[in-house]
Amino acid sequence: MIFKRVNYQILSELKAKGFNLLVSDHTTSDQTPIYFPIKVENVQSYVVRHFDRASEKLSKTKLMLLIDEVMMKYDEEQVSGVIQLD
Repeated sequence: MIFKRVNYQILSELKAKGFNLLVSDHTTSDQTPIYFPIKVENVQSYVVRHFDRASEKLSKTKLMLLIDEVMMKYDEEQVSGVIQLD
């Protein structure tokens, strides 16, 4: 397994390979969440499928980052964690 710190370079490489979402089963209180890059055709449908309406939170997946959004709206210092690459 290879782990890379979340940064613009790795996000650009993942985007070029067709990945558009980072998911993690860590919580927002974790200082170094581990993300897994995935490709989804419809992000909105993916989020709806993984949202537990009864508890109004994401079910198994606790953290999701849209790669485009992270690259456009956040400085590298604002995003923590590592990405697990195979």
